[in-house]
Amino acid sequence: MVCREWQRRIPDFLNNRMSPQEQEDFIAHVHTCGDCYEELEIMYMLAEGLEELENGTDTSFNFKSMLDNKLKQAQLRCDRYRCFEKIKEMIMGIMYGVTVIGIVMQLLALFSVRG
Repeated sequence: MVCREWQRRIPDFLNNRMSPQEQEDFIAHVHTCGDCYEELEIMYMLAEGLEELENGTDTSFNFKSMLDNKLKQAQLRCDRYRCFEKIKEMIMGIMYGVTVIGIVMQLLALFSVRG
């Protein structure tokens, strides 16, 4: 994906409208592309600044720190999701294994009754 496409996805990231895989790919890209990170930072500051104005709060935020925290939290969610998927695959493998063992045992029992 080229930078222009990643930059079009910034609102999706800011509004949590990406799948875990898309989010992980997005984070990896903005960590390696200064232009996209800068665009993300600008859009984040605008969104947060507008929200601050709408809410009538008059606090000064460290937007860069807040954005870095949002990126870290998103990466943690991606890591947890990936871990969950691996656990799910392991459980499915165990279930298939138990099913096969059950079928083999049934067949062995069936053949020993006949024999």
